[in-house]
Amino acid sequence: MDQGRHLLLYDGVCGLCTRLVDFVIRRDHQSVFSLAAIQSEVGSQMMTSHGGDPEDLNTLAVVLNYQTNPVYSERGDAIVALLQALGGIWKIVVVSKLLPSRTRDWLYCQVAMRRYGVFGELDDCRVPAADLRSRFVDLHT
Repeated sequence: MDQGRHLLLYDGVCGLCTRLVDFVIRRDHQSVFSLAAIQSEVGSQMMTSHGGDPEDLNTLAVVLNYQTNPVYSERGDAIVALLQALGGIWKIVVVSKLLPSRTRDWLYCQVAMRRYGVFGELDDCRVPAADLRSRFVDLHT
């Protein structure tokens, strides 16, 4: 399987999360990220195994080194981990680490509470184009 070193767990029916997945795919030139909807079996198991709640679709999670030495983060910390792992200009997000984790999570939650109203809710999880399917680990089960 052509999988990345890190795993992004996202709400598969959220319009904002779908845009985030597209953002990652376009900028992840080294394919370091694999992707899984939280609603999928893989996504749910990953969330549970790291102490996350797969029923809480307001939670975005990143598992760095998910196949070897996993480091789990969620909400604001997940956004920071995601952008740092993408590298390049996105590493500049290290500045956001100056904000306490609690503040980052509060900001994250403010967006999460409004995301369906602003970005919409999909009827189903997306089915990626054939050339991108290898990036989605939940399609391999």
